[in-house]
Amino acid sequence: MSVPSESAAGSLSRGRLLLRRERERKKRFEHQVARGRPDTGWRKCGDGTCSRPSCRYEDMSGTVRDKESNRNGIPTKDMFQRFADEMVGCMWPDECLGGSRGSKHRAVESLATSPPTRFAFWQFRETCRKQQLQPSEKGMKKMLMSLLPGLRRHMPEVESLVHQEADADCREASRERRLHDAAMEFVVDVEVWRRSQDGRFRAWTFGQGGEAAEFLAALLLHLWLMDREDCFEAERGMDGRRCDELWQEWLDERPAVVLEEEAKEEAAEGKEGEMRSYIGGWGEARWLGGGERRD
Repeated sequence: MSVPSESAAGSLSRGRLLLRRERERKKRFEHQVARGRPDTGWRKCGDGTCSRPSCRYEDMSGTVRDKESNRNGIPTKDMFQRFADEMVGCMWPDECLGGSRGSKHRAVESLATSPPTRFAFWQFRETCRKQQLQPSEKGMKKMLMSLLPGLRRHMPEVESLVHQEADADCREASRERRLHDAAMEFVVDVEVWRRSQDGRFRAWTFGQGGEAAEFLAALLLHLWLMDREDCFEAERGMDGRRCDELWQEWLDERPAVVLEEEAKEEAAEGKEGEMRSYIGGWGEARWLGGGERRD
């Protein structure tokens, strides 16, 4: 019997190592799917038979990663906590009476920091960068105000906007229209992601209809303000293994919860219109149409 050469033995060993790593990655992916990560059969539009490439789940090609603090030394994690405090205080005031942070605060933070939300914001950020869209804070708030009426109408059937969004061609549109469309894409992507998790892995019910629309607009504004204050750094050209790492990091930091009926009912409290016309951020009351931050 011939003895394999040293080079052949090395190639065989490397092949086995690659196979083992691939099996481990597949096992990790399946474990993450069991905890809420979308699998390859997930579709944005909700139709499992949809063949449109724009609807399929794909690994993230980029994201925004948190820096330790913003340019003024305020910890980035505090910025997310302030957003959660304001949203919970606006939608469920009774939740804040004791001064402690509960399940609803954690729910807001988990959606805001989730991989699909970060990816959706990275795409919004890239669109603005490539198309040189640089709105002022007043212009951003004005655009979001113009977005809300359509969002309120379409929230019950937001999946219908997925194909409409993918088919839109805004190359000849005005800067205002392109910014509007980029914001709508963010909202639609985050909303279909939220719905895929709510009641299954997460208690992600943030009001109904108009309230939900304002929550998502507030989230986009808050992330945009955080980015303007240098809270994030972009990460591009990610491969599958890097995506696995980011999903694992989020799932470990923000574990899914087992939803009992009582928890579901509690998450669905909050009535239409309670949120008023509010978009918040940075630990202070900020009303749509108001002035810009002065600090």
